[in-house]
Amino acid sequence: MRILYELSVAANFVALFLFFVFAYKKSRPVFIGASSMLAVGTLMLMFFLAIQGVQTHSQPVTTPFLSYNFLAMLIYLLYFLFEFRFKILLLGTFLVPVGFFFNIVSLFSRNIQVAQLKMASPFLLGIHTGFLMLGEALFILAFASSVMYLIQEKNLKSKRFNQWYSRLPSLGKLEEMAGLGVSAGFPLITTGLLIGFFWAAKIWGPGWYFDPKVIWSTAMWLIYAWIFYSRVSDRIRGRRFALAVIWCVALILFSFVVSGFLPSIHTLKQSYGAK
Repeated sequence: MRILYELSVAANFVALFLFFVFAYKKSRPVFIGASSMLAVGTLMLMFFLAIQGVQTHSQPVTTPFLSYNFLAMLIYLLYFLFEFRFKILLLGTFLVPVGFFFNIVSLFSRNIQVAQLKMASPFLLGIHTGFLMLGEALFILAFASSVMYLIQEKNLKSKRFNQWYSRLPSLGKLEEMAGLGVSAGFPLITTGLLIGFFWAAKIWGPGWYFDPKVIWSTAMWLIYAWIFYSRVSDRIRGRRFALAVIWCVALILFSFVVSGFLPSIHTLKQSYGAK
């Protein structure tokens, strides 16, 4: 079990290194090697999380260690999906490092035990956290697209037609991919939060909305909502939209740190099932 996880992290690290090499040296074999190693690492991570779920009879999101790795897995899977859809070979250079960041963060929380939430069922816990994490992974995809957008915009403004200029897609395609990440991610995050709020009200009763993590999640949702509204209404576009997405994802990363230190009813040691 442990060796499977360690091999996964090692494979993802090699993939990350090869993506960086590919960024500075255009080589089809290097790109294929990077994608292949990432595929191997992602599959091993999937098997590891699945085995953990079977052994513990729960979803692989009940501890910070498992949650961070689950999010990393989603990011890697989105890489393959969107690279296939948009044919952006440099996408891995900007997206995979964020996934690997969560692999590394998980190592520092490996021994932290978080009690199971007192939800109505493990299935609802999986839907609640799964939707939230997939939504966040899509926002992270939008982040990678936005970074590439700013780089390509700078190349165009400075008329620096270097190797990155020819390998990055048009600004329109990058903005489309960022918009797709936001448009798909926000409904998932909203659904995940609503499920969590519904069961919090049902199980914990009055006062659940004063929980620090609930307050923080609501504040973050308002930021997501503003970016989503700005996207669908075309209130901000281009560079302003890219910068807004980058700042939003920076807050997402910060929220993972903050939420770990906030006291919360989420950490109460209760079993599944309302009493």
